Amino acid sequence: MNDLAKNLVVWLVLAAILLSVFNSFTPQAEEQELGYSQFLQEVQNDRVAKVETQQLLILGERKDGTTFRTVRPNIADPGLMADLVNHNVEIVGKEAESPNIFTQLLVAAFPILLILAIFVFFMRQMQGGGAVKAGP
Repeated sequence: MNDLAKNLVVWLVLAAILLSVFNSFTPQAEEQELGYSQFLQEVQNDRVAKVETQQLLILGERKDGTTFRTVRPNIADPGLMADLVNHNVEIVGKEAESPNIFTQLLVAAFPILLILAIFVFFMRQMQGGGAVKAGP
């Protein structure tokens, strides 16, 4: 395999790794984004079957099976729970997710590892320069 093919393979592998890392950290937009006022109207019109709360984030499921998400304003809303209970909405509370320690280390170390890999790659490329390598 010649040097051009080796370089192409290395760069393609690096590009594939970068693409997979960025795609894994990009949130998937599967749910419909709903404003808080629209969410309250849907609850009052008996269209909401289930809600799951995570701090200010509310993930919900309508009675027709579609899902949505909304963000609760950072103000007290004592009437929200009463509305949900009065309209027979199933309420699920979730604890805040703590990130995995391995994921945190990988994300923090990724730029350093990438710079090191590029540095090693270029140093290996420069070793052969024009010198004749000794054979066996």
